[in-house]
Amino acid sequence: MVGSIMPFMTYLSDPVGTSEHPLLILVQDRLGIDTPFGMALLLGLTSIGVIAISSTLLFLRAYAIARFTTMRIHTISSRLLSSYLQRPYEYFLGRNSGDLGKRILAETNEISGSFLQPAAEMISSLIAATFIMGFLVYINPTATLSGASLVLFCLCWNLPHGQKLSDTHRRATRHG
Repeated sequence: MVGSIMPFMTYLSDPVGTSEHPLLILVQDRLGIDTPFGMALLLGLTSIGVIAISSTLLFLRAYAIARFTTMRIHTISSRLLSSYLQRPYEYFLGRNSGDLGKRILAETNEISGSFLQPAAEMISSLIAATFIMGFLVYINPTATLSGASLVLFCLCWNLPHGQKLSDTHRRATRHG
């Protein structure tokens, strides 16, 4: 969302210098915008539109994850109840049916909170990151790939060293 504001802020800071940009000239010619105010208005409204679309997509993502998780809870709860109800009659003689319902809900909520929702959020974040990386490679492949390789190098270098630092810290806090 911050990236959508930058062209607008750049134009506001220097309308004359940025009006020589080929893309802005093309937009001005196509839309018939003659004044700097008209171009600032267009860029401002475009920024607001991008922010609104981004917020809507974030809302839809959260809704889809919540719906997916809720539907999986329903499916798992139904299967657990079905498996409990297939047990012999003697199994239920010494048990309270209210405890059975609480147990099913507790187990499914545990599965949902510890696995399903984080997994769905991770998958959606990976999809978004893939599209962002693809867009960045399309815009400037050299800078994107060099930046990505630098981040990968730092991660690969930090993994063994970070483990050593963590072990050293654990030993120091245990003895101190």
